[in-house]
Amino acid sequence: METIVGIVIITMIFAVLLPLTFQLFDGVNNRQQAMHAMTSNYEALALSIQVPEQRAGMFIISGQRYHWAINQQQVCTSYENKIGVQKKCVIFKK
Repeated sequence: METIVGIVIITMIFAVLLPLTFQLFDGVNNRQQAMHAMTSNYEALALSIQVPEQRAGMFIISGQRYHWAINQQQVCTSYENKIGVQKKCVIFKK
């Protein structure tokens, strides 16, 4: 009986809790990357005020590449994650 209870507990850990933990970790990681993309948008706008000719570039944050570009009144940052290429844009007024 004790062996069966032990096997059930181990099965629960591997079948439910570990996948749930990985799913939560991926969600946090995706939100963190989106936050870094928005930070890149802010830094890109700050850089474009200092150097108006620079309209595109790349930042590396936590080993991840964030490519940004400023078009008319919009700054967009694209990055790649497990889902694919993601893009975050912000409209700004001069």
